[in-house]
Amino acid sequence: MAETGAEAGEYLQRGVANPEIVDLVTTDPRRGHVVLVLIEDRGWGLGKEQLEQLNDKLSNYFVYVIDGHLAEQYPQYAGWPVRIQLDTTEEPSSEARALLREATRVGAQNGLAVVVRVLDREDLSRAPWET
Repeated sequence: MAETGAEAGEYLQRGVANPEIVDLVTTDPRRGHVVLVLIEDRGWGLGKEQLEQLNDKLSNYFVYVIDGHLAEQYPQYAGWPVRIQLDTTEEPSSEARALLREATRVGAQNGLAVVVRVLDREDLSRAPWET
């Protein structure tokens, strides 16, 4: 079945609301890391659905790296340290922070760093060294 324009557009939409894609793959040349960015440009008051989306997106990022898909798609980054980074426009809610603490623990067990950056809206898509 062919996707309609709206369905295709929804699939390509970046952000925590779409756990099916990696929002941004970039590098941090100062630290020598590959950086996988999750973007959350919504406020943190959306409740359980938003937390489930964040959990799903983080889980998919972990699988993407741990199962070797990152190295397969970007062989030039094979062996590089990986940072999973949530870029957001406001401080995460207490519930989101609890989920992020757990993601940080699981990430560390798998050699992955997990960090959060709170940025102005216009800085959300910029690479880590540009902000």
